[in-house]
Amino acid sequence: MIESIDITPVLTGKHLEALRFQMLDQSHGKPVTHSLKVMCEGKMKALFLKAEDWEPVSALSYASALRALSLMKFTPATHSRRGPVKRQIVGGDLLLGWMRGYMPDSEDIFRAGHRDHFTAAFWLIPLLKDFEQAMAKHLPGYYSFHLAQSARLVRPGRERLKTLHMVEQEYERMLLRDWDKKNRRYLFPGSEAFSTLTLNQNICFGAHRDGHNVPGTLSCLTALGSYQGGALCFPRLGMTFDIRPRDLVIADTNEEYHGTVGGIFGNRYSVVAYLHGSLLPNRRATE
Repeated sequence: MIESIDITPVLTGKHLEALRFQMLDQSHGKPVTHSLKVMCEGKMKALFLKAEDWEPVSALSYASALRALSLMKFTPATHSRRGPVKRQIVGGDLLLGWMRGYMPDSEDIFRAGHRDHFTAAFWLIPLLKDFEQAMAKHLPGYYSFHLAQSARLVRPGRERLKTLHMVEQEYERMLLRDWDKKNRRYLFPGSEAFSTLTLNQNICFGAHRDGHNVPGTLSCLTALGSYQGGALCFPRLGMTFDIRPRDLVIADTNEEYHGTVGGIFGNRYSVVAYLHGSLLPNRRATE
């Protein structure tokens, strides 16, 4: 059994808002070192699964994902438009899957980073399957809700990718074209539960909440590499999770402020998987 606790928020209102985009420290959250389910105000806020307890990420999935990440070219953090990372001068990030953003009509909502790393991204699928299995095993009621939300992300029948001509390798263009014809949902190829992945390399984040995911859904996050530091803090909950390789956090990053505590030493990747709210039919109709 996983220990479950119901807590009272330690920060509220203006004290919490004052932390927006600020770097957090050890005073903002007590370290959590064991598998734990955290409830707050009647809602599930975080599930921390330690590798030594539950093996939420298999050794094979971990190795496969690490290979994928090593093959990808990350966008330098200095070029990021994301508020929580604008001050960073090291590291990089990469967005895979689908997300509507501020872009010209000539661009696809299937992100360029995925298009340009289409075959390498297949190595991430075993990791995503582990995420799905962990939700199904430990949060079965929530997972049914999550899948119902992912089923809503349906692509219009005639929508096709518009930037295939920008793919250099012919075999990748063929793969993308064939997948595009058959795929009728805004989901990451190979996944039934996630539309979008954010990949990070050696980035420290100021406190923020995601705010644009499908309402009521949780994100899955793990870390990979050889590193120290980069613990994930939820200041309203007063908790910090030091995510080690093959650990998994399933959390309400959409509503809860979260950020990095301390620096990162070594080479640390993180993979965050979620459902992006911009892909919902009612959102698309108004954008």
